[in-house]
Amino acid sequence: MKKKLATIAIGAVLANTAGAMWTEDANGNTITVIKKPLVSRQVPTQTKMRPKIQVAKNIKPVKNINSVKEVVIKDITLTAKPLEGQTQKDVDCLAYSIFREAGTLKIPAQYAVGQIHINRLKEGSWGNRLCQVVFAKAQFSWTLERKKVVWSRNQMDLAVNIARNLIDGVRVRPLDSNRILHYHATYVNPKWGKKSEVVAMAGPHIFYKDITH
Repeated sequence: MKKKLATIAIGAVLANTAGAMWTEDANGNTITVIKKPLVSRQVPTQTKMRPKIQVAKNIKPVKNINSVKEVVIKDITLTAKPLEGQTQKDVDCLAYSIFREAGTLKIPAQYAVGQIHINRLKEGSWGNRLCQVVFAKAQFSWTLERKKVVWSRNQMDLAVNIARNLIDGVRVRPLDSNRILHYHATYVNPKWGKKSEVVAMAGPHIFYKDITH
């Protein structure tokens, strides 16, 4: 795979995406975490149970999101080794999830949501393949839809390029941590966001670390 950043000078992406939220419903309420091991709908491999992530005592929630830095293109660099064990199917899963979660946004915001997929993969509770991470139960609202949104060739090429770069070791430095596993859109206000630390913003998305439910 090519270890090269996606081309920045591209036309606007005009896809009609369907929301970009994790672990909450349309009203911003937390979705109950399932207690049984998570199993991919595409790759039937057992994975460990998701641990309850505790908030460190010295962390205080950030209430003023205006003080949080925005993810920019210079934050996106080749800093890690390529991920092992991922197939072309996993590239496609990650690419389509990036498209559905952030396909109308600027490139840094698309990398940002892709980075959360990588973080969840490394953390291990959602599976050891990116298709498992993407299709873990009730984690991305678009996966609950029956109809697939069609993307253009340009949209597909961009998303696949971003997905391949992330798998090849490109990382979004402010978000590169297995403690940063959640985000939500600015138009919702989930309860868990009030007791967690905001670490960055990218487009309409607010990113958190050390989420506890």
